Amino acid sequence: ETATAPDAPKSSAAAKTTSAKNPPVLLTKEELAAGWISLFDGDTLFGWKAHSDADWKVASGAIVVTSGKPGLLCTTVQFDNYVLKADFLAA
Repeated sequence: ETATAPDAPKSSAAAKTTSAKNPPVLLTKEELAAGWISLFDGDTLFGWKAHSDADWKVASGAIVVTSGKPGLLCTTVQFDNYVLKADFLAA
């Protein structure tokens, strides 16, 4: 699920745990110390840009879409030589 590369910036795209009772756990202290960055803050779409008419939203610590034409949601910053670690649920 997670790959590593020497000297590669690391990023985490999604919250690790999400529920109405528990706030999302974005990064552990160990991940932060290792240089990981979180692409999603669990609350907003800050740093993301929609490239479609879908109504991208944040609900219960997750990025969701409920209507509109399917399309891309991309970061506003380009990344190169990175390791991506993501948790997702496909319906």
